[in-house]
Amino acid sequence: MPLRFLAVRSAPLDVRLANHEEELADIVSIVRERDGPPVDTEFERNANHADFVLQSKGLEPGTVHLATHGTRSGLGFKISKTHANHEYRELAPYLGTLPSVRVVISTACWSAWTGRVIGAGRQLCFARELVDEGIAAAIGMSGAFTPRASSVFTNSLYTELAKARPIGHAFARAVLSIRCMKYYDRNLWSVPVLYGDSNVIPFPDRDYLHLQEKLGAMRAEMTGLRSKLRRLETATSGRLGVSEGAMTLKMHKMRSILTEVSRTTVPGRMSAANWRQELTVQLSEIEFQMDQLSAALAQARHTSRRHGADGGTRLSQIASLLTRSLQRAQRLAEDQYPIAGNDA
Repeated sequence: MPLRFLAVRSAPLDVRLANHEEELADIVSIVRERDGPPVDTEFERNANHADFVLQSKGLEPGTVHLATHGTRSGLGFKISKTHANHEYRELAPYLGTLPSVRVVISTACWSAWTGRVIGAGRQLCFARELVDEGIAAAIGMSGAFTPRASSVFTNSLYTELAKARPIGHAFARAVLSIRCMKYYDRNLWSVPVLYGDSNVIPFPDRDYLHLQEKLGAMRAEMTGLRSKLRRLETATSGRLGVSEGAMTLKMHKMRSILTEVSRTTVPGRMSAANWRQELTVQLSEIEFQMDQLSAALAQARHTSRRHGADGGTRLSQIASLLTRSLQRAQRLAEDQYPIAGNDA
């Protein structure tokens, strides 16, 4: 699926736009000119709510940037000369209905504020509500945020994202850039807040997209192989339920994919430095169990009816062990590369 990015800048007519047009133009330029797969971008310079809805549905963006006037209850679009905001509790469910949107970044003041209580003592936080609605990651502001701090934050954030960095890495660098400011704005470093999966990569590079394809193939092969293994788990004398040749081919494909994933150099989850070692160990166990299964299948094919029950029992045991090993390997790979795991 093509990479798409929507940037929206807006405010009620009687409110000065807090985010300079140059700031948003710089963000769009960074994303467009990055060294990697092209990103389709759309920049709404002063949108009303209808414009926002039209573009968010028509473009089908993966990442949405909201640079609007924000209050404790909602975001203000160019709708009137009043502060008739569109409520967070309406905007979050709407964005959650858009299947393409994985990341929402809002530099609007109060877009991650947790002070408002709604129903049964529950706190309303727009950024957190987005994640609850199914958005993979969301950035918002827990209070007031100056235009100068916003410009520094977004420039650093998108510079890192354009390099195919995970959003958690980019967010940390952007917060640090605020702390390094010479003005009083440096005290606002704690205002930006990140919710959701910090390992999501909004703008992956070609290597990562290739890895996504491999992980998608891995899941498809896993599904087919586990289906055949389930038949072997209930195998009886003379009724294996699967073709030895088909099983051998499936295992060979799976072995090749897992080996390639275990050797990848694409950056992934920062907190799992030993994941490659764990996956390599798991792969060795899988290869051993596959060899055992191949030998048991060959033996079962030549076993007489009198010994068939024993062969079926052994096949069932090995198939069950291999199924669990494959599930562990899949979890390791998809935890390390969550965007691939969720999108495939």
